[in-house]
Parts: sequence; structure tokens; C-alpha cells
Amino acid sequence: MDTLHGPTLTDVVTIVVPQREQLQARVHDTASTWIDLLLLSAPRTSWAQITRMQVSVQFAGAQGLCRIMGHLAHRPQDAHLRVVGYGTGETLRFEHRGHIQLLRRPALVSAQANARIVVLRSGARDHVAVETRCVAIGGAELRLAGLPFAAAGQTFGFDLFLDPREPAVSGELLVERRDADGFVRATLSRITAHDRSRLVHWAAEHSTRRVA
Repeated sequence: MDTLHGPTLTDVVTIVVPQREQLQARVHDTASTWIDLLLLSAPRTSWAQITRMQVSVQFAGAQGLCRIMGHLAHRPQDAHLRVVGYGTGETLRFEHRGHIQLLRRPALVSAQANARIVVLRSGARDHVAVETRCVAIGGAELRLAGLPFAAAGQTFGFDLFLDPREPAVSGELLVERRDADGFVRATLSRITAHDRSRLVHWAAEHSTRRVA
């Protein structure tokens, strides 16, 4: 099994407070035994309670959806501060022992979508680029609408637009089959680790299934 890696700088992660709440945070700094997290949402759990509890940090990337267990505390440089309340915009230290648990492999991370995608048949000189919709996005496959000409075994280059403000996710897909509802199911046959990480992260953020 490949070595699992923790979240990297600027990654958006989820702090899971068991049976209470889930908080969004951005990675501000990292070391081998801790991660500094900038809170993007305001906690409902009091500081006294949350520092006595074991919490987890969930994060997504090319390796799939992962979790690491630990505790929240102040950073050493903030230890002298008197805490009256805490919330959005504050940076907390997540202390852990480095054990990363894989919750779902990329193939098992997926979510419904309605994203713009442009596809072009690989190796076909007379084929033109077609714009259609991607109705499901996962770490290993996509489901596409509006490709009546696509057949099992064909490959297509693609540009998938998850966010109009960001570059497209690009790669190559292999058509596996056409489902009973008419949508084309295709596996990702060529994609960079960075772009696969973007797909897994997007799918994890938009999935209705959460891991507690």
C-alpha cells in the first residue's frame, strides 16, 4: 500500500467534533506532529469542551478521503492569550501522532454534478470538440450526458470546468458503457495526480455522505 500523506498548505479540511458538529478550516502550517488550522466557520462547541475531546481532521486528495485523529489546542505563540470566545478567522493547532486512516479510495468518492465539460475523440481527425454536461464526478470515473455517438471502448480527451474562476481539469477518459438512463459512464484513463486530487476534493465537498 502506498504511503498516505497529510493535507498540504492551503488545503480546505473538515474538523469533525464527534456527535456535535463539523467545521471547515484551511491548512495554515504543518509539521510532523501538528497542523495549524485557520477556522472558516464558527464552532458551536465551547473552547473548554472541544479541547478535552478527541477530534478528527478529514481531507481529500489524489489518495482518496482520509482522516487523522488528534486534539485541538492553542499554538505556543498564542498560549498567553486569555480565551473569551473563538470563531471564524482564528488559527488553532491540531496535534496528532501522524497515523492517517484511509476512509475511501478515489473510486468510492463521488457526487452528483452539473458541470460543463468539453470532450474530443482521441485520434479521430474528423471529430470536433463537443460541449456537454457532467452529471456525476468521482475520483475514478465521470458520468456524462448528451453523447449519443460515444461507444464502449472509445477514448476522449476532456476539459472539465469545476469552477469558472479556476483552470479546467484535463485528461483522457475511456467509455465503459451507457447506463439505462442514457448517461455515459467513463473511467479516467489518464489524469495528473494534481487534477485527480481536485476531483476527489470536489466530490468529497459535494457528497451527501459524510463520515463521522
